[in-house]
This record gives sequence, C-alpha cells and structure tokens, in this order.
Amino acid sequence: MNDITETRQRLTDYIRTTKRKQAAISKELGLSTGTLSQFLSGSYAGSNEDIARKVNQFLELERQRQYQTPPPSFTRELQNTKLVYNDLDYLRVTNRISFIVGAAGSGKTTALKHYADENNGVVYVQADVTKSSPRAALNLIAKAMGLKKRGTSSEMLDILIDELTDTNKLVIIDEAQHLTERSFNTLRALNDSAKIGLVYAGTPDIFSRMYGRHEAEYDTIHSRIGYICKLDNRYTKEDIQHLFGDFNLDKTIIKHLYNISSRKGGLRIAINVFRLAGDIAKTSGEKLTVQHLEYAAKNVGSGESLI
Repeated sequence: MNDITETRQRLTDYIRTTKRKQAAISKELGLSTGTLSQFLSGSYAGSNEDIARKVNQFLELERQRQYQTPPPSFTRELQNTKLVYNDLDYLRVTNRISFIVGAAGSGKTTALKHYADENNGVVYVQADVTKSSPRAALNLIAKAMGLKKRGTSSEMLDILIDELTDTNKLVIIDEAQHLTERSFNTLRALNDSAKIGLVYAGTPDIFSRMYGRHEAEYDTIHSRIGYICKLDNRYTKEDIQHLFGDFNLDKTIIKHLYNISSRKGGLRIAINVFRLAGDIAKTSGEKLTVQHLEYAAKNVGSGESLI
C-alpha cells in the first residue's frame, strides 16, 4: 500500500469511527467537499500528494487531541446552574422579562446553552460588540429561528412579532451587556407584543448602566423586569466535587481547585488550570498533583501559587 492509499484509508477509518461529516473535515482542511470526495475515491486529478500532506497533518492533530485532558461534563448540581434553570422555568410559564447577571466565569453561558438544548421552544442567541444595535439583535433572533427574511429594524420587529405571537417561546439574549439602550427597548417591545419570555443575561455592567446616571433612559425596561437572578463566583467544595466528579480526584486536589475557583474568573479559571495541569501530568507520565496545579495556575492568569 503506497503512502497516499494509506492516507486515504486512515481518513476513511477516522470518518467511520468519529462519524464526522466530510463537509466539516473539508472546511478544516481548507478544501472543497468535492475535492476531498475525489481524493478519497482516487479520482482527484490534481496533486494528491498535497492533499495527502494536509490530511496527514489533520490526522496527527486529531490524534494529539485525543490525549488532551477533557473539560468536565456539564452538571446541573452547581448552585448557579440551579438558579439559572429555576429562573428560566419560571419565565417559560409567565412570559416575563428577566435579568441573569453574573461575572465572567460564573457558568451562566454554559447553563443557558444547555437549557436551550434540553427544552423545546427556547431561542438562544449571543450578542457581541458588533451585534449591539436593534437590527443586529433582531437578526440574531431571526437567524436562530431559521428565518431568512431581512429588513429594517422596524420590519424585522414586525416579522418576529408575527412569528412569535401565540408560541409562548422563551428568547435568551446572552452577553446582553453589549446591547444599546435602543436595543433593550426594541426587544422589550417584542416581549410586549408577542407575549414571550425574554432573558437578558450578562455581566454586572448591565446594572451599572441601568442604575447609573442614565437610568432614566431605561425606565420602560425597569418597570417590566419580572425577576432578577444574580450569580456570583463563590463556590462550595461540593460544587467542585460535582463538577470534577468524573475524574476521581483526591480531596487535596479538590481543595486546591476550590481555592482557584474563588479567584477572579471563577470556574472558568479552575477548569483551565485543571486541564493544563492534567496535560502536564500526562506528558510527564505522572499522576496529577498539587504541584502540577500550581505550575498551571501561573500560566493561565490566575495569579500566585497556592501554597
């Protein structure tokens, strides 16, 4: 079997084992789907050597990724996750407006995404600095709903009102601190007219704007807030045990991960430190120790060592 034939077979085996789509693999390789299909069938008229080189690099990266320390599995047992789920359950019944506010690393985005995946009738979108205007926010919702219609802010609002009225859907706007005052009021109009639940989730910056010197501009939103769910980055050792339960960690490791989670960045930092420390331990052929965690902590921005 020559090298190119062997590469074809390796990629075919990889696709069969992982069940990844050829379209996704083609995109990662920087090839068209047709080119990859022709390569696999042996009918590609171009340089098969160039394609084989790209495929071999891809397969080597995938092999290395298999040995990386995976992130913890999602668990509903974390206190913040329970708060988010309870809030969203309430809003699905009442169709009101809620704010879910928490600092970076509080786990809100993870909880919101899982809730949307697990429940019918939930539309999740994520704003950013480039999608802060009313029209951009409305287009995000339309895209998440599979709507291909586009128009002005007014036209998009009318389209979404028509689509959402009598559906009792719940719309979640994550990273809502990026929205402008006009966007908040536009989405409030969507809640008023379509009678759907609406969640603004973001960092405490939201409240600093709404209750600062410009708070009068947000009066129409204040009066419609049905519930405010506040999250923080203070976790218990039980939270950490639940989160890392699949890894059978000893109490000393759990304690140090708990200490890391109390720093700026919360669970996000604790997870990043754990994964880097796990990779370091695997590379050295060693069991994960506090020393691995400390070394990792210095390299992911969580500050000084723990001892």
